[in-house]
Amino acid sequence: MVGLDQSDEAIQAGRRLIDSLGVSDIELKVGSAEQLAFDDDTFDTVFCQLGLDVCAEPASVLREVVRVLKPGGRLAMLTLGSREKNQFLTLPYDALRAADRPVPSLDAHFQIRTATNLESLMQVAGLVDARCQTVGIMLDIANSKSLWDVAASVTGWSPDEYEHVREGLDRACATVASGAKVSMEMLLSLAVKPIDPSEAARPRSFDSLVATTRSRIREVTPFEARRNARENDVVFLDVREEDELDAGTLPKAMHLPRGLLEIQASQQLPNPERSIIVYSASGRRSALAALRLQELGYKNVWSLYGGFRAWQGNAYPVEPRVG
Repeated sequence: MVGLDQSDEAIQAGRRLIDSLGVSDIELKVGSAEQLAFDDDTFDTVFCQLGLDVCAEPASVLREVVRVLKPGGRLAMLTLGSREKNQFLTLPYDALRAADRPVPSLDAHFQIRTATNLESLMQVAGLVDARCQTVGIMLDIANSKSLWDVAASVTGWSPDEYEHVREGLDRACATVASGAKVSMEMLLSLAVKPIDPSEAARPRSFDSLVATTRSRIREVTPFEARRNARENDVVFLDVREEDELDAGTLPKAMHLPRGLLEIQASQQLPNPERSIIVYSASGRRSALAALRLQELGYKNVWSLYGGFRAWQGNAYPVEPRVG
């Protein structure tokens, strides 16, 4: 059995635990999941716990997993679900932000978000019989320190940071004195490397293309997009078709249909450094458009997660179509 982590600190902690248990048949290594240092067809099983979430290229990780699995080998994964249903991370994160503490964005932890996205990523990587189940959990939290410890075990936040956020986290938990419950949502998944490679050679669906694309771009929620627009110089780029504009548009949005993006982007968006938030009806076409803009050299591009419908669903301002 071989264990892998990109953190030397985590590997050292794992080795101490193994030594304390008297186990001798487990080898732990520091390494990158995106470039696994193993030969093809090496393992019968690969298990990944909360690792795919934080990798810059989840699709690359899954391709590497397929490479090192033996034909017929199995992959089992545990990943985080949606941001909105993982209060065990968002409550401490918001407390850190409120205390003006330096903290990396949580975006990397929520790249996958849904079972559909994860199943599509596994299928695109060449795995078959991909199954994913969403599991919602309510954690019993004795106090804010307990909540912090759970979150820090996932994010790697320093224990020293707790004292800076204690008061804010106590308020966020609200009922810590009597035992609070906070939400956690996990995606449990299983898939198999086909014995016959032709099993995986099937046409890609639009959903699988979008899922792969989302692993390569940045997305923002309507709340984050609205806040960024208030604080920064941001262009909202509407890539819907003409007839879709009858439902309204985001305030001061620029309209450039997806089909004309490559032709007109350089004319309508001459500054490649400009911050751009792309949106479509549901956020799928905008993901593809955001990736294309990145490929065209635009450096600060996001896709609006959930699209125009999610913006409307939050009751944020919408302007009527002009012209």
